[in-house]
Amino acid sequence: MRGKGSAIVVGGSIGGLAAAIALARNGIRTTVLESRDAFDGRGGLGVDYRLLCAVTGEDPEDALAYLHGHRRPTGFNALHNWLAEVAARVIGLDLRLGSDVTEVDQDDDFAYAATGSAEFEADVLIGADGGHGPARAAVDPDRASAGYSGYLTWRGWIADDAFPAGAPAGEATLVSGEQVLVARPLPGLTGRIPSKGLRAMGFAWHDPTRARLLEAHGCIRDGRILRGLEPELFPPDLAAELAEQARRCWPAPWGAAVAECFEQGLVHGAPTGDQLPERLAHGRVALLGSAAYTRAPAIGHGDNASVDDALALRDSLAAGVLGSRGPAALTVYEGLRLAPARELAAASRRWGGAYTGSASVPGDPSPSMSNR
Repeated sequence: MRGKGSAIVVGGSIGGLAAAIALARNGIRTTVLESRDAFDGRGGLGVDYRLLCAVTGEDPEDALAYLHGHRRPTGFNALHNWLAEVAARVIGLDLRLGSDVTEVDQDDDFAYAATGSAEFEADVLIGADGGHGPARAAVDPDRASAGYSGYLTWRGWIADDAFPAGAPAGEATLVSGEQVLVARPLPGLTGRIPSKGLRAMGFAWHDPTRARLLEAHGCIRDGRILRGLEPELFPPDLAAELAEQARRCWPAPWGAAVAECFEQGLVHGAPTGDQLPERLAHGRVALLGSAAYTRAPAIGHGDNASVDDALALRDSLAAGVLGSRGPAALTVYEGLRLAPARELAAASRRWGGAYTGSASVPGDPSPSMSNR
């Protein structure tokens, strides 16, 4: 029996896992295909724990104490590990790590996801694979990749047992010419007990001077973003150069902590995209989170928006996705989430335009950090 039907979720980060849990608990057999074999988060995020309760059916308060009440910071690893633990208990949810989806397609009957060694089919497919994945091209081929907003964000974190002397104790937003640094300590908890080596400092360093670097390493081409700049792609001496720049630009103890992150290889570069979505669904394929729309890290809201997307998917697909119900349900989902997605992307565009045209911090919503 096919029950309420089946779904593929491409991408197993925060939004993808949240959506998969919600769909599987609603009776839709769900397979998550994630390219990575393991997750190693590089920073912090803030997700309203009430949204997490709604989308997962469980209360994360005991596991993620800093998410109680409202949107408070926690570590990416802590939240992702909790979602993965929940997913492992959900009947009808199959999480497959190390499954790199290279192509997404559909016909009148099914949606398909192909990896290097297998092809998967389901009644619907949800793309939660970020701004460079194949799901976006299946929904809106004319906008298969986001435009480059004109600045790169260096994102990193460092555990408290590796902090240099004078570890940062509070949040900071710092400006040095065109450079902007947002940094804060992040809780890492086992239950409610702070554990040494789990607490971290995360940061987002906005840098509008690296277009040539990104072009030289195939991260952007013709003004479009193709991928991020991972540490293994750093040219020789770049980490040392950035560590030296951090110590020069940022006062103690922030400069030393950021420099330490570069020296330990704990930083990656994320070109910030500009993508105002025209659609979130096409036939049996829909997009969620950063696969659907881009937003500047400085305006926040991205992780909450992904969980909101997951809730909208749960409600839109409540009757199941068999036969013609799949495309119809995804059309309902698009009707619920397209306007908020466009609003968030427009706010991102405004912030980016103000930032790249000014040497000071724009006066849009207060900066915050996000890992993904």
